[in-house]
Amino acid sequence: QISEVFVCQEFAGSDRKGTTVFKTEIKGNFVVPLLQLSTQTLNFKFMWHKSTPISPLSHSLTITNTSPLDIRFFLRVQPPFHVNTESIFLKPEDNVEVRVEFDPAFKVDRTCGIVKQKLMLVYQDHPQRDHVNLVGEVVFPNILLSHDSLDFGSVLNETTKQLSIKMENPHPLPVNYQWMFCEECELTDDGFERGVTGDGSLRSTMVTSPSMMNTQTGAFGRTGTIAEGLGTLDETSSAVASRRASDTS
Repeated sequence: QISEVFVCQEFAGSDRKGTTVFKTEIKGNFVVPLLQLSTQTLNFKFMWHKSTPISPLSHSLTITNTSPLDIRFFLRVQPPFHVNTESIFLKPEDNVEVRVEFDPAFKVDRTCGIVKQKLMLVYQDHPQRDHVNLVGEVVFPNILLSHDSLDFGSVLNETTKQLSIKMENPHPLPVNYQWMFCEECELTDDGFERGVTGDGSLRSTMVTSPSMMNTQTGAFGRTGTIAEGLGTLDETSSAVASRRASDTS
């Protein structure tokens, strides 16, 4: 609150002192925009499932004008988050419900990830800014490998060398996996990895389905399952690492 005294004086002829004809105190109460938000953080979590299409998730946010003045403000947010309205006008004690959406389809690589942004509230003719924290999490069947390459070095003829890879599933979804020689592989929309193998044949391997049973194939292609959110296992590669000498004569 600010107050000042305004004085109106009259000067006649050579009178330099003047006569006060009007004196008043002027007060001004400057009020900042004040909005009450139903929450300060909105959390979104998408859990992948083969039979569930990837579609936007939504939450409601209630905004109430608790200041004594009318307020016009604007909502600003960046993808993958969206709001159903951008400009809002509220009278004192009025409220509005805003729908905030999170689109998990932005993770086109189908890897787990968390994105954090802010829903900004920008007021008209006022520099103040308020915000709501937005957290979007996408969970796909993923594993972590201790190595992204294996170097077997020199291997003697008619011998086998083994190296181990540590596999970990830190996420709450079970992961089924299969090892295979694959060149020019591509992950398709149906969850299969297709590519040309080392011998020139075409192989198709399910890599993301959580419903497969634990299986054991031959030495060339090995499959298995890591349960959701559990520890790690060591996968030893022998057939992949083996190097047999060719017949000589």
